[in-house]
This record gives sequence, C-alpha cells and structure tokens, in this order.
Amino acid sequence: EGSCFWFELNLAEVDEVIQQPQQQATQLPSLRILIAEDNETNRMVITQLLEMDGHQIDSVEDGEAAVQQLSHCEEAYDLLLMDVRMPRLDGPSATQQIRAQFSHQQLPIIALTADTSTETLQRCKAAGMDQVISKPFLVEELYRVIGQLGLFSISLQESIPPISPAADVTGEVLEKRLP
Repeated sequence: EGSCFWFELNLAEVDEVIQQPQQQATQLPSLRILIAEDNETNRMVITQLLEMDGHQIDSVEDGEAAVQQLSHCEEAYDLLLMDVRMPRLDGPSATQQIRAQFSHQQLPIIALTADTSTETLQRCKAAGMDQVISKPFLVEELYRVIGQLGLFSISLQESIPPISPAADVTGEVLEKRLP
C-alpha cells in the first residue's frame, strides 16, 4: 500500500540565472596522508576531496591497520587523519602505539570524531593526538587545522578562503561537507 504526497510551488520565471563567481583554487603543497576511518563512505569522501586538491592518500579501515601500514611503509606520511571510534583498535589506542615510533613533528595526527565530550577530547590528547576535528566538518576547516600544525606556510593559510555563514547554504561549500 503506502502513501503518495506532493506539493506545488508557485515560482516566478526568470530571464537569466546569475552565477556566483568561482573562487580560484588555492595551490597548497601536496601532502602524503594516511586516513584511518572504519566508515567506508567517510573514507571515500575524504579521500576524493583531498585527492582533488592534489594530495596523495592511502586509507585503512581501523587503528590496527594504521599501525601496520605505518610500520611497513617505505615513504613517510606527512599526516594521519584518525577516526576515534573504530573496531579492533580505536584511534587513541592506535595513536599510543604510533607515538612509540613517530614524534609529533614526524607525524602529526588529527583525530576525527562526532563525540566532542570532555572525556573523549582528554583521551585523544593523552594518547598523543595533535588536534581534534568534530564531524561533520568542512574541508576548509581541515586545512586550517593542518596549517596550525605547520604543514602549510602562513601565507598559504591566509590564502585559504574564510568560511562565511552564507557559504554553508550555497552549493560549493555545502557539497564539501563531510558525513
């Protein structure tokens, strides 16, 4: 059975569509980034967004795989994006193991989490994570945090367009919002 719903809108006709000017893409240095995220969709979206900006991305499904990847990689990573809650080995536990091998300067780690409770934030810091980004987030927010970690120069940080409240309801920025 089921239901069927509809609605009608009375909209005015327009002669032309006014396009907002496109912002020029900011040239950021290419980074080699490892993503540890158990949600396949999140991994795919983050990977695609960062690859579009020229970054080299590898991704794994949990903290255990991240520890293994880092132990066996021949080329160093510039950054690790680590989900906090994952099966087998969560982000903070994996970070503790990784910090035994890599200093904060060698491998900055950014925690990605929807849980911003004081307890979770303290656990991330105690484990050795450098920053925490709350999900969902904008790519521009991620770039600001990466800049704060010193992976981009000051001039590049300043060239990243600011996030305006109005931008959240326009297409380009809205499309870059991550789950």
